[in-house]
Amino acid sequence: MTNKGYDITEAQAFGAFEWTKPNPNIFQKAFRNTIGLVLVPIRFLCWNIVLFFIAIFAVIAMIGADKKDVTKHPIRQWLIVKWSRAWVRVGLFLSGFFWIKVKGERDPDASVFITNHQSWCDPCCAIMELGAGFISKIENKKVYGVGIIAQCIGCIFVSRDSEESRKQAQEDLTAGIKNPDRTICVFPEGTITNTKHLSSFKTGVFVAGEPIQPILFRYDLGCMPPHWVAGNMFANYFKLCMNPWNGITIEYLPTYHPNEAEKANPQLYAHNMQKVMCDGLGVTAEVTGYQEHRCALDYYNGKLTWEEAVDKVIGVRKTRYEKHKKFVQESGAEDHCFVSYMGEEEETVEEPNEQLQEEESTE
Repeated sequence: MTNKGYDITEAQAFGAFEWTKPNPNIFQKAFRNTIGLVLVPIRFLCWNIVLFFIAIFAVIAMIGADKKDVTKHPIRQWLIVKWSRAWVRVGLFLSGFFWIKVKGERDPDASVFITNHQSWCDPCCAIMELGAGFISKIENKKVYGVGIIAQCIGCIFVSRDSEESRKQAQEDLTAGIKNPDRTICVFPEGTITNTKHLSSFKTGVFVAGEPIQPILFRYDLGCMPPHWVAGNMFANYFKLCMNPWNGITIEYLPTYHPNEAEKANPQLYAHNMQKVMCDGLGVTAEVTGYQEHRCALDYYNGKLTWEEAVDKVIGVRKTRYEKHKKFVQESGAEDHCFVSYMGEEEETVEEPNEQLQEEESTE
């Protein structure tokens, strides 16, 4: 794409948040335009039935219980997790995910996991494989069926716009990691990427300094990619259900035991874990985050012009990269990250970016 003022591509401008547009072959186009249109309502209905069964069981199982701390009710939680794991697999199958391959082995001593995040399918896989709670934006608490299930399996909700909520979520996360009865899975990027790069890891899950087992999610890309860098979850779900079939490979990497320097410096721990996961996925690490994603999303949804979006991205990116360079110099860490387009070389960072400072307060 070429636009006045910025003779660059969307990949250069948005990096990990560039929208990978569908590229179906002839067979996929024919299927999507005929049988796919019939499959979508059927798959959608089936998935809602699955959610209904899980939610009803969760409500009944938690009658009279404290949903804010499910570890107080281990038997009830065990029943809900077992029930949810089985039905989530059924729901994924009915949505076209016929094959789910698992590589590597889950560490029986591990209770904290991290994974890359690219789709609404990721939390489903975390529930199916781990029976784990995870960090979720507070808006999901109101989603039909999802909210009650998430509460019952021990999810931690956070509002990105509330400093108090972010602080409470960090405290709950650290306490949960220290609790041997909890299983927690975190998406350290804090947002969805297009899998071409991994964005910067937030430090929240690394503050406790506990061992973590990384997991990699790889999708068999059909004519519709699984991520929704542009659009929304529901639109993406409908499009994904038009694929003839979908596939997921879940790979367990060895548990990572932090050294003393990483325990003392959560940012260093996060930085090194980003490298581990990038190596496993065969992708590059990028110095970027949620604010850049929001700019890309506003551009793709028509809320920002090309020039406005790129201007905002550059402003955030420059400040973020200056902070990244300072961290590398002070910590002595290996700089394995790259940064996308930041405008003309002669331009310099003059003032801190307020949006970025707000984002970093969530880490």
